[in-house]
Amino acid sequence: MPSKDKEKNREQSRRWSNTAKGREYQKIKVRQYKAEGKCHCGRSRVGKRLCCDVCTADKRERTRVRRAACEAAGLCSRCGWAPKEQGRSLCSVCFEKTRATRQALKLEVMAAYGGRCVCCGESNHNFLSIDHIFNDGQARRKEEGAGTVFYYWLRDRGFPQDRYRCLCLNCNFGRRINGGICPHEEQRAKVAAEAKPAPKPRPAKPVCRKPTLF
Repeated sequence: MPSKDKEKNREQSRRWSNTAKGREYQKIKVRQYKAEGKCHCGRSRVGKRLCCDVCTADKRERTRVRRAACEAAGLCSRCGWAPKEQGRSLCSVCFEKTRATRQALKLEVMAAYGGRCVCCGESNHNFLSIDHIFNDGQARRKEEGAGTVFYYWLRDRGFPQDRYRCLCLNCNFGRRINGGICPHEEQRAKVAAEAKPAPKPRPAKPVCRKPTLF
């Protein structure tokens, strides 16, 4: 019968999990949860992730502690054994792998949002970025993150189309300094207004004059 002391119950559970029977039971439960589309702990997954929010946060914290220890020892924070390059936290091999992974992620995200700027049509991925349609990027950045973290956030949620779109850096920054309107949009509106034919003058109404009496 479990004790009322929660800490004692956790300690007993950890000891039992380290036994052969406990490890075999965990393997069976993990396979069952994966078949049901759940995290290995039994909670619901988030988007395309393999883990729930709790396990993801725990994994991130353990990764943060491990990387801090590696950096203090002068080692690569990713592989943990090769010396890191000067001015970086990674070795040369891990740096190239990380850059390739981030590049592939960005290409996937940009392709999901059309692969070209919706304003000017720029298609070079080096110039493309993701824009918040409602100009609320600064307020939502705490939840979504920035850079690569933001791209993972979009992919985990199936690339939502209602609040985001693909813009080049010129159009994105132009909206920022121009009050939320891209200068291209103003230019197109001006050209359209100038090309609009002038309205035809209405014919003058005949003047009705009173007959003159002699």
